[in-house]
Amino acid sequence: MEFFVILIIVGLYFLIWFGTSGQDWLAKRRFKKLPEEEQQRILAERSKAAFEKGFKDLTKHEKFMKEQIKSPSDFYVNRAALNDIKNNLEQALRDYDMAIKLDPQNGEAYCGRAFVFQQLKNHQREIQDLIMAAKLGNENAKDYLMKKKMRWE
Repeated sequence: MEFFVILIIVGLYFLIWFGTSGQDWLAKRRFKKLPEEEQQRILAERSKAAFEKGFKDLTKHEKFMKEQIKSPSDFYVNRAALNDIKNNLEQALRDYDMAIKLDPQNGEAYCGRAFVFQQLKNHQREIQDLIMAAKLGNENAKDYLMKKKMRWE
């Protein structure tokens, strides 16, 4: 009984695999038999469709970025977070510094920079930035300081 079940499963696998490969092979063979002008027309249509799909995807990403980045400072905060994820801490630190320079009231920038300082083992600067972020209303900084039983007010 098990043998027949295995045989059926293997048979279905080969049928599916060869079925799709066979269709691809047949389509390529038919395509090569078409006149050169027809091949060019088909390739142009497919290229145009691929471009339009890519353009639609790009505009979706642009819309998302415009919603996320409301100021130049936000741009640097987002880029710093990406550099932090990539473990490029020095660049993340420079980006957070630029975000703070552009908007000294950006609590998210102070909070992010604090966590970079934490990774760099600069705990004094970490705490300073966390306190500043908490004063600016950053909830992540407040939560972290409360867990450490530290006051920021």
